Amino acid sequence: MHYAKKGSRIFMPKQQRLDDLVWLLYRGRELGTHIDPHMYGLLKKEAEILLLEIYGDVIRNNRWMITLTEYHCCMQLRGDDPSLYRDTKFSRSGLGYGPYDRYFLGRDEWDTYRKNPAMAGMYYYYHYGSEVKRRGAEVCEVTISPEYIRLMRQVQDVMQEHIERRGIVVECNPTSNVLIGTFETYEKHPIFRFYDSGLGVAADRQLCRQMEVCVNTDDLGIFDTSLEFEYALLFRTLDAQLDADGKKRYQTCDILRYLKNLQDLGMRAVFPCCDPGTPVEMRRERSYGGFYQGPEYH
Repeated sequence: MHYAKKGSRIFMPKQQRLDDLVWLLYRGRELGTHIDPHMYGLLKKEAEILLLEIYGDVIRNNRWMITLTEYHCCMQLRGDDPSLYRDTKFSRSGLGYGPYDRYFLGRDEWDTYRKNPAMAGMYYYYHYGSEVKRRGAEVCEVTISPEYIRLMRQVQDVMQEHIERRGIVVECNPTSNVLIGTFETYEKHPIFRFYDSGLGVAADRQLCRQMEVCVNTDDLGIFDTSLEFEYALLFRTLDAQLDADGKKRYQTCDILRYLKNLQDLGMRAVFPCCDPGTPVEMRRERSYGGFYQGPEYH
């Protein structure tokens, strides 16, 4: 549906397309995604062309050996503070001993990439190369094939499994998601595909990864909503769903249990909003506006 609404064509900056392709080829392989050899060849060729279009002059002028593999390694450095690469080489001289200085660098195991002149230089030009940035900002058109869509679905499945296994919490903002996204209605919001524990037996239960999900809201001034209203919308959405026989798909008690589960997940993932010694009940009220006042469902 997402690509169909766009006429099976998308427009994006070349730099973003290059990064997407390299991530797909390498991260997909790490996660065990099977990419059809023909599709793999097409994606790899497209990425190689974009790499030369954006970074070709830099690579040739510096006589670097940069393939997609090296470029993927360079991408790992993007968690580093760019100011540490001001002279095209990595230097720790800009690091101090303050409480936040350790966040200026990504993982320690990437020191090999930092010490590699070509990889450090590529990261420098990614941030500071005016010609690289100009070429990377050029817009390219991408035609989306049915094979590509199937691959995206496969990648989504393995990513959901990976996120669930690592216990990463996904925050959903239903109203802004619907207004900004392409699924248009609350019934099609992916939150129900991410997590449905508490809703009873569903026909597609085996497709749900039971990821840790919490409900929140943002941009109150723009979307004119509140956290209580977001939960109310989810309740109304589930309460209105019918099965094949025209009967209510979910019982009210199941919907309330589901919402309570979402609230509990959110409480476990919430950023501290007050002193750690504050009673849990008060933290719950401050964080969630006292939305849920019903009995505990188990």
